[in-house]
Amino acid sequence: MKRHLTHIIIIILNIVFLSIALVFGILTKNGFTTSIATIDEIPIIQRSANAGLLNPNGSAEGIMSISDMQNDATDIVECVFTGERRYGYQALISTARVTKVNKGTLNIGDDIFIFEPVQILPINSINYPLTISDKTIKAALNNDDAKIVRASPISSYVFGKNPMNVDCKYLVFLKQKTPNMYKQKSEDNCYRMIDCAYSRILINEDPKIDISETPSVMYFKDACQIDQVVSDIDSQKLYLDTCKHLISQYS
Repeated sequence: MKRHLTHIIIIILNIVFLSIALVFGILTKNGFTTSIATIDEIPIIQRSANAGLLNPNGSAEGIMSISDMQNDATDIVECVFTGERRYGYQALISTARVTKVNKGTLNIGDDIFIFEPVQILPINSINYPLTISDKTIKAALNNDDAKIVRASPISSYVFGKNPMNVDCKYLVFLKQKTPNMYKQKSEDNCYRMIDCAYSRILINEDPKIDISETPSVMYFKDACQIDQVVSDIDSQKLYLDTCKHLISQYS
């Protein structure tokens, strides 16, 4: 009798745990990944990169070299951003179509999901000064409920990179994301960019580069038109020269 009761209790507990997991999965699918139709009108912080951060040889301070980036990448491809993206898992999940394969198992024509490392945060969570020249943005952010976009602290986008622009072609150095409980079955082709300043390079047009010594703020839709932000002319030259070098390796 006692053994039979224990068996029933175990069955009930299993049902409870499975029910909780099912509810959590539904909430995750609907809550962690959400549409971002309004993100164009959310301000974004543009980070600026100096020559030290853009050093192609890396540094002892944790800056990855382009050689290590190439070795670390499981997939090196050219792809076009389709314009489809949503926000989830503290990243923009952006769809890109592969047009050329230099390394890895992807095929031309594959659609892949690239996790762009940015976060949408309350404005009051930003604890450093921002340069805001646009009066409309300044007024919009003067509200405790206001949101702002910024690069994730440890990622390729802290090196002055803005989000991808629609219909632009990029050379990207990727690593396939490890499967986890949040991933949907239709999203097997999930990748992140290697944490290096050169893991995403614009190749179908000359990149538009802004020069700014301090973090600046503009609307998301405008920031996507600017590929890279650097601190000075020397940093700009270093960035462009290194991009040309990498592009020549895969052309």
